[in-house]
Amino acid sequence: MKYLLLILVVFSFASCEETKPKKTEVKVENEVENVSEETAFTSYDTVHKLLMGSWSNAFEPNSVIVFKENTTTNRYQDIIASENVPYTLGTNCKNEATVKSSDQFRFVTTLGNGTECYYINTLDKNTLVLALEKEDILLTFKRVTNIM
Repeated sequence: MKYLLLILVVFSFASCEETKPKKTEVKVENEVENVSEETAFTSYDTVHKLLMGSWSNAFEPNSVIVFKENTTTNRYQDIIASENVPYTLGTNCKNEATVKSSDQFRFVTTLGNGTECYYINTLDKNTLVLALEKEDILLTFKRVTNIM
């Protein structure tokens, strides 16, 4: 995923053509009622439901990650960088035996060619903040649905 981020940044600087930004509308998909910070990460189903949908990078809105069932797709504008990459939710990174967090289900591990692990720093109906494991990088996303 960190290579994907690098590619997305390069695309953003390399684009010569000025494009009109698409209109976006915040829309909560698979809404989960009465979720608090204290209880959100104790249930796999709650975390999974909150994670589902499209998330736009807060600092680069053309960069979007989509969680659908047990796969994720990354795209920049209309270019798909990775599609239908399987992932798991867990109490630790997939390849590590020990539980790192007292909270359950805060780790997202991608299972594609390069396994990467993200810690869910914040997750609610509108905001997703991921910390790339072994890096000091926070990725902030806002929930969106594109209007064509």
